[in-house]
Amino acid sequence: MWGERRGRAAPGGLLLCGLLLGGALAGCAEPEAGWEERSGPIVFADSKDTSVDRQIARLVEMWNRFNPDQPVSFQEQATGSDAYRAQLIAHSQRSKREEGAPCYDVMAMDVVWTAEFAEGGFLAEVSDRDLDLSEFRPESLRAARYARSEELGRARDGAGASRLWAVPWRADAGLLYYRTDLVAEPPTSFAGLREAALAVSRREPSVAGYAGQFRKAYEGLSVNAFEAMWAFEGDPVPVDARGVPHPALDAGSAMGVRSLVGAVRDGWLPRSTLDYDEDASWQAFGRGEVALMRNWPYAYAQLTSPDRAEGSLDPALIGVAPLPWESALGGWNLGVSTCTRHGRTAREFVRFLTDPARQRTLLEQAGFAPTRTSLYEDESLWTPPHLKVLREALDSARPRPAVPNYDLLTRLVQEQVGEAMRDGRAVDARVEALADGLTTLPGLVRPG
Repeated sequence: MWGERRGRAAPGGLLLCGLLLGGALAGCAEPEAGWEERSGPIVFADSKDTSVDRQIARLVEMWNRFNPDQPVSFQEQATGSDAYRAQLIAHSQRSKREEGAPCYDVMAMDVVWTAEFAEGGFLAEVSDRDLDLSEFRPESLRAARYARSEELGRARDGAGASRLWAVPWRADAGLLYYRTDLVAEPPTSFAGLREAALAVSRREPSVAGYAGQFRKAYEGLSVNAFEAMWAFEGDPVPVDARGVPHPALDAGSAMGVRSLVGAVRDGWLPRSTLDYDEDASWQAFGRGEVALMRNWPYAYAQLTSPDRAEGSLDPALIGVAPLPWESALGGWNLGVSTCTRHGRTAREFVRFLTDPARQRTLLEQAGFAPTRTSLYEDESLWTPPHLKVLREALDSARPRPAVPNYDLLTRLVQEQVGEAMRDGRAVDARVEALADGLTTLPGLVRPG
């Protein structure tokens, strides 16, 4: 069941309040008896629905047609991920602090927010009594699990410490897009990418060898940086058997940072692309200005759309392959808030949005990759062809570090890696600053 709401009981029946989240104290409210079995109106929060023909809003409307006594109010928030996260946190803190405050009963969350929201006491735990968890992709389930601070180390091997706090809704993994007229075969290593991109740059000086997402103060930069570290077998935030993180800049992670700096220095990752986000990347690729590009699956639909700009790259020249390294796992989960007063409706609505039929609709109509294993086994869905490639990419995808203060971690990575790539001269100082920042990052739980 979704088993915990509005704070957690301490020995003697006291309620523990004041959980630290993002530098602010979150208060608590007394739990209401029987919340899990109550039905009634709920609020569903998500970022703005920009899908084709507003597919998410249509699913909410479908629910409301069949459940008029349990209506769902769809509250669309900010479009940008950082702004949306800030809105969710502020609203959740108020709901915990003030009895009777408005509640977002069900929240759509980026997979990387699970630890932060669970640590803050904003999410009710999920149990396999509510869902058959064996039907979900294992990497998506891993990204929805987290062991809260007070639970770490309870078992020597960590067994039972990691709990499920959300239900996987939409999956995502990075893909490598390449121009088949310029690149004969997709590279399978960082060195191979460098070789292919350099060859294009020398042969076609007007075409950028490679582009990713390296815009300043942007989560895409962190994603690309983590993937570069993993490409050299680095792990800046390893976790021990008990689930305790031990952040440190190992040799592989440092090599990943230096390799990104070298890519800019050698010209196969042009400085002109360092301001790109995902949209700018695929737009440049679509104009024929980039030979190889890292991007999410949604870019394929944009690049092959019948409404693409005149003169765009011929879709027949677009190749798609897994990244030459492990991709960062992307996607969105659905969490039931601890402030909900209508737990039964909230749980049923999550089941509705994540069932195979609804996930198939979002795949076919909006291009959102499913989290249900069965949909990847249906060969009728392997069109367009990049979806088959996505399954392979998801099999090896890994989540970004699951730490409650991920916002501080990602800002540290963005500042030091981004400036190292832009400056190119004080690389040693930036690598050292990143190493120092990791070992002194506040809020991470370490063994005593």
